[in-house]
Amino acid sequence: MRHLSAFLLAALALGACADDVTGPPRADLTAFAGTEAAASAVQLTVMTRNMYVGTDVDRVLETSDLNQIPFVVGELWELLLANDYAERARAMAGEIAANRPHVVGLQEVSLFRTQSPADFQLNATDVVIDFVPTLLDELAALGADYELAVEMQATDVELPRLNPDFTLTDVRLTDFDAILVLSLIHI
Repeated sequence: MRHLSAFLLAALALGACADDVTGPPRADLTAFAGTEAAASAVQLTVMTRNMYVGTDVDRVLETSDLNQIPFVVGELWELLLANDYAERARAMAGEIAANRPHVVGLQEVSLFRTQSPADFQLNATDVVIDFVPTLLDELAALGADYELAVEMQATDVELPRLNPDFTLTDVRLTDFDAILVLSLIHI
């Protein structure tokens, strides 16, 4: 399997999810392994985890008074920071490194960016929290060499946050689903 690209390995894993939880369809593995005997020796392990955005974003959707949005976003921002993504990434990396799956499917992969002062446009670029690089760094620190194979954006929204000094900062949340693959060097 060393000759498979990260993208191809991710595609095989997606096929496994659709057809058979124990691995991709036999025909797919046979085509890559060369023979039925070689294909039967190949095992692909898959793990999936919800990374949890770290705050209750539904509260924004439930806010009927648009004037309250900056207040709600301010409260949610504090909750996000209190949930300490870096600590959660360390724990998740430990679990992944201990199990060493070939493929890891991730949901609620988040990227938080800010901009001050707020301009109420979708253009905040100052990265505050970025789930994938943080998780990959934690995995690397544990000697588990994974790479991002696929990333699919789901949501990209920017809203104003009221700061303690009564100024406004734009907070942008981009949400993804992603697939990490064990580096082919280690397969």
